[in-house]
Amino acid sequence: MLRFNPVKARYMAYSLGLHAAVVASLTVSLSFTSTPSSGPQAEEAIQAVAVSEAEVKAEMERLEQQRSQERDQREEALEELRQQAEEIKQQKAAEEKRLAEIREQREQAERERQAKAEAERKEQQRLEELREQQAKEQAELEALKKKQAEEAEARRKEQERLEQARRERERLEQQRKEEQARLERKRKEEQERLEQARKEREEAEKRRRAEEARKAQAEREAQMRAQLEAEERQRQVQSAMNQYIPAIRRRVTQSWLRPSGVPEGLEVTLRVQMAAAGMVRNVSVVDSSGNSAFDNSAIRAVEKASPLPVPSDPDIARQFRDITFVFKPDE
Repeated sequence: MLRFNPVKARYMAYSLGLHAAVVASLTVSLSFTSTPSSGPQAEEAIQAVAVSEAEVKAEMERLEQQRSQERDQREEALEELRQQAEEIKQQKAAEEKRLAEIREQREQAERERQAKAEAERKEQQRLEELREQQAKEQAELEALKKKQAEEAEARRKEQERLEQARRERERLEQQRKEEQARLERKRKEEQERLEQARKEREEAEKRRRAEEARKAQAEREAQMRAQLEAEERQRQVQSAMNQYIPAIRRRVTQSWLRPSGVPEGLEVTLRVQMAAAGMVRNVSVVDSSGNSAFDNSAIRAVEKASPLPVPSDPDIARQFRDITFVFKPDE
């Protein structure tokens, strides 16, 4: 890493100033020697010039030695800078090209400083820029170190997070296995329960079917009994009808009085509604004979014959509550 040395900088500035003063004195001396004069004063001037030239030569040798020392120091400084740049190159490979250009610029500046003093100022300026760049690189390096430290901390935290996540995965995996085992036990229990329920349903279905078969058989038997009873009842009702309708007709005929002027051979169909014990409640004509006097006489005969003969069995007697018969008194 490049480091600024204030002692070397002051020494370089002093050497540049002294070098400029010597050059100026040589210029003045040469201007005086260009117009020689005669006499003691001229000799003194020549001696002064000779002394001055010797001093200048000694000064120049001293300055040259000083410059050589400065060059050595600069070379040492450059070598140190190269070593430091090599270290920077190892730390930051991307800066290699730029540092090589800086070294080339410095070597070129060193050759130019040997020719003119202005190059020294430019080299000093470049050194200042280089120091600024070194400071910038130092800051970048510090930032890089800070970033690396932050990245290391982030990696550590990430490692801790991953470890925590691994432990959490293991815990969840254990929970999953336990839950899977519990679900498996529950599934087996549910399967056993379903199997037991299936067997119970099958047994219940068998019992239901047997019960349905029994009920169906009982219903069929009941229907057969009801049908037989209905047929028997119908037979009894029909028998009663065959027995009691003629009796009712005879009773009504016995109670009938022929109206005057009514011809023989008439017939009328009557509807008779009765209460209990054959009591007549209402009589109406269903199919008229065409002779109103005959029809009315038939109605009066039914009312007069009340109560009409009906069966003693209440169930059969209910069939006679509303009957229709043909009244033919001349048969």
